[in-house]
Amino acid sequence: MFRISEIFSAIQGEGRSIGQPVVFIRFYGCQLSCPWCDSKYAIAGSEYIEMTSDNIIEELEKYPQIDTYVLTGGEPLLQLNTDQGKDLINRIQTEMPGCKFEIETNGLLLNYKKLVNIKHLQLNISPKFYSNTNFNWWEKYQTPEMKKTLKEALFRREYQFKFVLESGDFRDECIGYIKEFIEYHEVNKRDVYIMSEGQTFDEQTSRMKEDLEFCLAEGYNYTPRMHILVYNQRRGV
Repeated sequence: MFRISEIFSAIQGEGRSIGQPVVFIRFYGCQLSCPWCDSKYAIAGSEYIEMTSDNIIEELEKYPQIDTYVLTGGEPLLQLNTDQGKDLINRIQTEMPGCKFEIETNGLLLNYKKLVNIKHLQLNISPKFYSNTNFNWWEKYQTPEMKKTLKEALFRREYQFKFVLESGDFRDECIGYIKEFIEYHEVNKRDVYIMSEGQTFDEQTSRMKEDLEFCLAEGYNYTPRMHILVYNQRRGV
């Protein structure tokens, strides 16, 4: 059984695939606890249902016009990096031939051996610089092991790195961390997408101009969070 918080169709609201119709499958659970997380209902509490592969496929069949599935969370790799997860992907690929996947992940559980069975995959990696009080992002991300893992996982894959740019007192510190990560992992600027922090329309619009101009100066991509600009704090969009 999989623990699933929600499954819904939407227009992708951010990043390289912005504007495309997709189906989100939100897996419950995460190994991190970021204070600004916009889907805390998917990492704590009991807001999920247990679903079999058959149940999930039945939900996907409600959207025959859409062929891209975004596996998100929480951290979806907690459940996908298992034999059960591999079987689910194989079932979807068999019953929805030609389908494409995007996996939204913090990157810490990436394992290229767990991804080899996915034919059409884009990895959307969002490194986290802040989490619970014991989290040290240097020890997690800035290691030779993680550098090797990322190179293996991204080889011949579509991918992007999405960074939430903090606001206020932490903004300059966050910019330093982003640049440090990019330099250490030799990330091409064309694969970097910067998003403004904020879970409401007002928070987004108050920060977009400054963040957009930062991206222009540095050569990064800026991505709005279209679902927030259109629907504000509404879920399932």
